[in-house]
Amino acid sequence: MFVSFNVLITFALGFLNDLIFGGQVLSGLYVIAVLVPGLAVVVCRLRDIGKGGGWIFIALVPLIGAIRLLVLMCIDSEPGESRFGANPKEEETA
Repeated sequence: MFVSFNVLITFALGFLNDLIFGGQVLSGLYVIAVLVPGLAVVVCRLRDIGKGGGWIFIALVPLIGAIRLLVLMCIDSEPGESRFGANPKEEETA
């Protein structure tokens, strides 16, 4: 959901940039604003599959690293509890 909303907002800001500024001012500011939360979401997702947050650096390997990180993001969460805590899909909401 995080990525979906960010893509929609980025497209909308890109459209507004063309109308108002003629550049990428709004989109650039938005990307800077969501950089740290985006990294936190990726680390949280890596922990859901039982990997450490350091796996985010695999994206620094040209081409292959980004593909590997994408594959890791698509893997289903570990069933039960991992070393980082409970599976968020199995938690009961009251």
